[in-house]
Amino acid sequence: MTEQLDNSRLIRINLGLFMLCLVIGIMYLGKDFLVPLIWGFFIFLSSLSFLEKVQSLTKIRWGLLVSIHLLGLFAFITGILVFFVYEIQAIIREVPSINDKITNFRNMLLQVPENFGIHTEEYMNEGALQKGVQSAAQYLLLFVSNVGETFANLILIFLYAFLFLFYRNLIPRFFELRIKDKSKVEEANKMVNQVTVIASDYLSGTMIMTAIMGVMLFLVFLIMGLNYALFFALFVAVLNLIPYLGNLIALVVVVAFALLTKEGWYHAAGVVVAITVVNALQENLLRPLIVGERLHLNALIVFVSVVLGGFIWGLSGMILFIPMMGILKIIFEHNPVTRPHALFFGEPGQVLEEKTVS
Repeated sequence: MTEQLDNSRLIRINLGLFMLCLVIGIMYLGKDFLVPLIWGFFIFLSSLSFLEKVQSLTKIRWGLLVSIHLLGLFAFITGILVFFVYEIQAIIREVPSINDKITNFRNMLLQVPENFGIHTEEYMNEGALQKGVQSAAQYLLLFVSNVGETFANLILIFLYAFLFLFYRNLIPRFFELRIKDKSKVEEANKMVNQVTVIASDYLSGTMIMTAIMGVMLFLVFLIMGLNYALFFALFVAVLNLIPYLGNLIALVVVVAFALLTKEGWYHAAGVVVAITVVNALQENLLRPLIVGERLHLNALIVFVSVVLGGFIWGLSGMILFIPMMGILKIIFEHNPVTRPHALFFGEPGQVLEEKTVS
């Protein structure tokens, strides 16, 4: 009897691992279809509550209201994309002059150990530094060349968002037809409403927080005299959507640009201080006020989401997997069978408290 139970448990574990690998494989192979679809779904979630409030106040027809909202959002994002392309092209044109400054930068780096009697000139390869700058320029040029594909994906994303918003009542209607028990229908609708509200608050709050961070960094970079201040402010603000890794990558890029385009260490040090202070304000003041701890995800699951999302869907995965995990956690919490698994997503005390209340 014990052997049969062990075999059954082993079969369930193997089946679970197989299904997990199958899902990851489908997500990886189908990313060209799934990434625009999920982006459109999250635009739908972040817009639904706002549009319903606007409609209740203005009585505008739903289809017209959705069209106006999405067209305005599309124009705004397209404008940012065009701005990024224009600024990147301007930066690429400065690469030859940046190469000329690498020699001064190299000499400045060599001066520090030489003050202590340490000679490191043979280890500081000027050609390697120039090659690194050229490689970075090639990545920027690749981004510019892929703008057409990005624009096509953007159109597809907003088309999905429009269809999700236009047919917003399909899911509640499906529960009414599929589930006969009214109490279970109410529980399912409650889960959908909770997902919509939490995801909407998190996504819209994150966008507002990103915009505020971009404005603050732009003002600081402008005062410092950093070239392309608006571009790098938006660059840091957008990358900061990726927890842990995004802020570090943005810091390295902007500091390197400051070192290569400005004389001395002062601008680079100012960049480090500015990004650190603004990030501290964001995490300790803006995030609790604007976003809050809506998803209640622990640091482990957030970090795993960023790494796994980057592996499967690239930059989009690093951003999208966090709210996806938050939605999965909510689904687990509303099912008595899967509720214990929610423990791995949130803080233990919070999950146990919800289980007791339910």
